Amino acid sequence: MAKFTKQAIYASFMKFLGEKPLGQITVKDIVDDCGINRKTFYYYYQDIYALAEESFRDRINGLKNEMPPESSTWSDIMKSISSYMYENRKITLHVFKSLGYEKISNLFYDVCLEYLPPLIKKNADGLVISDSDMTLITHYASVVLSGLLVRWIADGMKEIPTAMIDRFALIMDGTSRLALENADRISGK
Repeated sequence: MAKFTKQAIYASFMKFLGEKPLGQITVKDIVDDCGINRKTFYYYYQDIYALAEESFRDRINGLKNEMPPESSTWSDIMKSISSYMYENRKITLHVFKSLGYEKISNLFYDVCLEYLPPLIKKNADGLVISDSDMTLITHYASVVLSGLLVRWIADGMKEIPTAMIDRFALIMDGTSRLALENADRISGK
């Protein structure tokens, strides 16, 4: 029953989100549409914004489950996420404007931290790199990539950023190798 209720709330929320901005959706809209009472809604969610954040995070996590880090590259998952967001750009823009830059940026950053380490480690072949330097370089790459994706949303998501992601993959490959070589050189002093 609980799963059905949450699915009904989610479906109603997505329906309204496709019709109007998040700030104009009320709990009353959702409970009336679902045929549940307000207490039931508040049993699952603190407010509309908590529902929006959970629904966005769940969809991104769903994509991650379909493309686990051990069998997918970071560029594959970023293309998948950006394609989903582009196909649902009206909803994505409503959520972005309501939840704000920081929450969306943190979500992308977390995804990057899961998928970028294999690239960084691959580029460290033949070098002696401390764990802390490896972590630092991975965090740097995650900040840059998540920032690019957030900027893409803020600029209106005019097209799927496949070319940008592909280009960034080539640049990141070389940039991470240079950063790793510097880390190796510095630690050898």
